[in-house]
Amino acid sequence: MECQNSGNIDKKFYQSSELFSNISFKQIIKKKVLRNNLIKYNYNLLTESFFFKIVQLLTLVHAVSNCDIICQGRPGIGKTLIYVVAFIEQINESFNTVQALSIAPTRELAIQIFWIFKKLSQNEESLKIFCLIGGTPFDNQARKIRKITPKLIVSTLGRLYQQVRTKKVLLNFVNFLAIDECDHIIESQKLFKILIKIFEETHSNKQVILMSTTMSIQTKLVCKNLTKMAFEVYINDSKTSTVPNSINYSISTNNNNDLYLLFLMLRNLNYNKVIIFTSSISRARALNEILNNNNIKSYCIHSRLKQSFRLRILKKFSQIDKMILIGTDLLSRGLDFEQVDIVINFDLSGYYFSNLTNRIGRVGRLNKKGISISLIKSSTDTYLKNDVLKSFKIIDFL
Repeated sequence: MECQNSGNIDKKFYQSSELFSNISFKQIIKKKVLRNNLIKYNYNLLTESFFFKIVQLLTLVHAVSNCDIICQGRPGIGKTLIYVVAFIEQINESFNTVQALSIAPTRELAIQIFWIFKKLSQNEESLKIFCLIGGTPFDNQARKIRKITPKLIVSTLGRLYQQVRTKKVLLNFVNFLAIDECDHIIESQKLFKILIKIFEETHSNKQVILMSTTMSIQTKLVCKNLTKMAFEVYINDSKTSTVPNSINYSISTNNNNDLYLLFLMLRNLNYNKVIIFTSSISRARALNEILNNNNIKSYCIHSRLKQSFRLRILKKFSQIDKMILIGTDLLSRGLDFEQVDIVINFDLSGYYFSNLTNRIGRVGRLNKKGISISLIKSSTDTYLKNDVLKSFKIIDFL
């Protein structure tokens, strides 16, 4: 099919159109093993929402047709699935070299994306996939890459560039490149310079897929410069983006009784899993210690922990039925946790729309219900509540 620029998605148009209403994965995806894996892991219905299903299918049609994609949309609607399916569908299994590259801003997100690729490529024995992240021995990674010769690499930007710069990994045959949560990389001058160098190492005629929860106007312009005739999907503009399956509360308090309110909530609310966001690593550590000293079992995760320990905590959080996890915005970027029903923004000051969208987006994923609670403690928090947070339809509780 011919790639075409879509611009902003017109909800009314697609709700009234029957053009894509009967399209199924079977019609889009030719590889039977991939179709079977999508059904096996319950990805056969991307979303219960008619509108989002149509948008996802339309985007997927373009993605598997080798079109460049720019996609911005709220958390939990299956953006990552689009390029995972597209890459597995398009990779040439007889060509034994690195053909596809998926870049994520954090190690945790890279690992999560890696496992999605692994699940959906089961029984495709020739499709070797490698996860390339920091925190593990550099030379060991290089040896493993040479040994297995992966066709697809999921990586963080820093470690990928280290391997490329030392010629341990060659990207000249990469025809498919995806960047998840791309705004995080594009808006960092240091990371963006590295990204451009990675682009220069890959095939000039590659497919580029850029995904993010939020995009500023400037970021959108950069995305357009990184792509060619991209199919653009902007589901909810950044000024009106919401997380529809969450109910969002704000509680006016101060630093003298914020802990009391937190204890009150954790001891009286029915929950399965809770994520508490703080403004810094030191505050996350301190809050974790306070909760555990008061017989409220919690775990803390942050960037200064060893990678192996961080992974153990995340694995525990995904498996245990009832658990409290405390952290910084490391947890807010793209990570998909099942059964998170409460997000508490213990600290707000200094955080803006994109951070809060990603934080609150940890609940209400895949049509599940949840609540977020933001503690308003200062004049800065009040500004966020009255200006930035108004798009979240927050209900004052106290």
